[in-house]
Amino acid sequence: MLSYGLSKVFKMQFPDLRPGDLDERVGEMSPMGLAWTFMGYSTPYTVFAGLAEMIGGVLVLWRRTATIGALVIAAVMTNVVMLNFCYDIPVKLYSMRLLVMAMVIAAPSARRLIAAAMGRAVPELPTRERISPRWERAGQVARIALFGVFAWSLERDAEHVSDDRVSELHGVWVVDTFVSDGVEHPLATDPARWKTVSANPHSLHIALMTGERARFRFAVDAVHGTLTLKIPDDGPGSDPAKPKTTDEIWTYIRPAPDHLVVDGSHGGKKFHAALHLAPAPLLMTRGFRWINEAPFNR
Repeated sequence: MLSYGLSKVFKMQFPDLRPGDLDERVGEMSPMGLAWTFMGYSTPYTVFAGLAEMIGGVLVLWRRTATIGALVIAAVMTNVVMLNFCYDIPVKLYSMRLLVMAMVIAAPSARRLIAAAMGRAVPELPTRERISPRWERAGQVARIALFGVFAWSLERDAEHVSDDRVSELHGVWVVDTFVSDGVEHPLATDPARWKTVSANPHSLHIALMTGERARFRFAVDAVHGTLTLKIPDDGPGSDPAKPKTTDEIWTYIRPAPDHLVVDGSHGGKKFHAALHLAPAPLLMTRGFRWINEAPFNR
């Protein structure tokens, strides 16, 4: 619970939405992708969910608060289990195990909890017998060590997240002109024409006019004005366990802040593309409202 909670609080499990997510049609998403998009959109809600998981995880570390911690976890994990089953997220059995474990921890107090919920008087539990001071100290050391492990894990994961830097090409770029092997493709119905290019921190998404999308790992060298794409080499004899890639190096210039010109070779064909930066979509510009006088549902 602490691990899952920390990953949500620091936006590692559900990162912010990226240009490729915003340019993708809802109907093309997988159920899991839709859930990740929903959670990634709202940082406050994601942090709230993570804090709830962390609070439950911390409370079960002490016997005095274990029951209330188990109840918090049971409430949180019931929602998580339903999300996993209904959105086809592949940790169904693991989330069910966490839910069952929380119920087992709370089970000895079930009668008292039901009686209290029905308004009946519940006597105070007798003070438990204390173990030896040596074992008490060992327990405290174990808890401190546990938090130390999580702090180390968080720092390690945070370094990975900090590498998720945004390049100067970050955004959704709409193709205005597309030339392939010296032939211009002006028609919107041309299946060979590019429609948009979405630049994420580490991946480039190319969408064709047909709706087909291709994704590639890439890196931007702003000093030399180049893009390096990693093209999967899935030819005959390739090992799926050890995928190989070949590099495609494109050149680009920025005639204006919202315009981009790219030249290179892709799929064995030379191309020239002129693009403009698409404005931020409504999803990212709507902003927060304390009060809605009327529904705003599009």
